[in-house]
Amino acid sequence: MTPREAQMLLKALNASFKDDISERHPTKGVINANAHVKSILTSPLLVERPAGMTAANMTSPEPSSKSITRQSGPMQILQKHISCGTITLKSATLCLKALRKQCQASPHPPTAMQHTKAGETTLHWLWSSGQLTSFHFLKDLRFVQELVPCLVAEGNASLPNNWMAVGYETLKKELSMSSLNRLFGDISLAIVKSEIKFGTGLATAVTGFLSSLRQHQGDRSKRELHSIYGRTGRSLVHAIETAQASAKLPPATYTALRTSAQAWSKPNSFSSAWLALHDPTSSSVTETVSYLEHLDFDAMKDAREQRWRPTVDLSLRAAGILLEQNRRSRAAAIMEVLKTRFPSHVGHREPDSRPTAAKIEKYSMAEAMNVRLLQSLVAD
Repeated sequence: MTPREAQMLLKALNASFKDDISERHPTKGVINANAHVKSILTSPLLVERPAGMTAANMTSPEPSSKSITRQSGPMQILQKHISCGTITLKSATLCLKALRKQCQASPHPPTAMQHTKAGETTLHWLWSSGQLTSFHFLKDLRFVQELVPCLVAEGNASLPNNWMAVGYETLKKELSMSSLNRLFGDISLAIVKSEIKFGTGLATAVTGFLSSLRQHQGDRSKRELHSIYGRTGRSLVHAIETAQASAKLPPATYTALRTSAQAWSKPNSFSSAWLALHDPTSSSVTETVSYLEHLDFDAMKDAREQRWRPTVDLSLRAAGILLEQNRRSRAAAIMEVLKTRFPSHVGHREPDSRPTAAKIEKYSMAEAMNVRLLQSLVAD
């Protein structure tokens, strides 16, 4: 049968099927017929076979991590097993992971990822297999974490956020509330990290985060919002802190994120204090002072440096701003806390005497500035 004859036969079958459905169900006949025919035509079993695929090898075994690693075309492997009908969430995860690593090694990962159309291909499979409407695939976190970068690169970052909003009622029947919130938190974090790495950047990541947060604010408690979005919010604060000058947020976006911290961060949190202190339009030290007043320093003293170093830096900046505002007693109070708790990291090497000029020269530039700040405050 020629392609033209096959097309004519398909049209005839389609029309006959619609007529039959319309007779039995007059109201929704055509709609149901269209949906049914579309589901048949988009079945993975009817997808065009890759070159070299024959009836003899249509039952290819599920790919393993080693087999994908040995081969250079994870996308071809993914398409092959979708065509065979042997694809699973596990094998799709392996293919997408190998594909991501390939794209990350390219000169421009976002473009490389976008050109693969892996997200589109995987979505097509999820939809045609009925998984896209059941949302059960969301419970496979590793799969979702590999799919999200593909969707983001192809401009579909809103889809995972929508899945969380729409799939909530379905999944809460199968998971405990704490497990569901933790799962959604992991997905939210994956979306933001993917947007920064494979999407259009930090500003878009923040905008998407705020949009997702608004979707859930109406029907979630403060505790649930913190459970879902707390880690993602902290990750964004860290990303802003380490971003290059060219990647800084527009003032309006920054202010919106600062305001949203009331929903996703705990009271007197580091994130709220950092955002308030670094706000380009309305900087405030009040949150930092409150954060330090409620901070459990004893719990931090044995922690690794990367945990408490941000607190030291935040405190030093707050003390500097207070000094500029001539609020010297407040600045001195902060420096006294740092001098007591983290003496070696604010240049306070000898508690009983002021550092000499010669010793200051041995310090790093940042440490020297901290020492001079200490000296100016001690002079009071």
